Amino acid sequence: SVSRASSIIRYGDGWYSSEGDGAAVFRWMPREAHAMLPALRGNGRLAMKIYVPIDAIQPPPTIEIHVNGALVERFVGTEAEIERAWIVPSRSDAPNELRITTSATVNPSRVSDSNDTRELGLRIDNLTWTPAR
Repeated sequence: SVSRASSIIRYGDGWYSSEGDGAAVFRWMPREAHAMLPALRGNGRLAMKIYVPIDAIQPPPTIEIHVNGALVERFVGTEAEIERAWIVPSRSDAPNELRITTSATVNPSRVSDSNDTRELGLRIDNLTWTPAR
């Protein structure tokens, strides 16, 4: 879950506070969010489980994953739950910069009786950064 990775991943701009409990901890982000991943020797394996609120965002949003300024993948979030993993070069002498973007958000208070006024783009249910094997 997001909480297990939080001891090594530093969440920066764009993240809302973690939610849930136990093994079901997650974080919402708006249109863009940043995190710092620890330096590794060689390549790193970045893995994510992403929830896309496609029931409230149409057409489905375009999602981009960048590490250290380089585009890792651009894809359309056509499914509510997406799991992806990538092998990417890691810096060995400085933290790695992760940037996640989505082309659309939803404000729950505008589309339902919710009191939640946040702009919600993606919910990250799992985010891990480990040495590639």
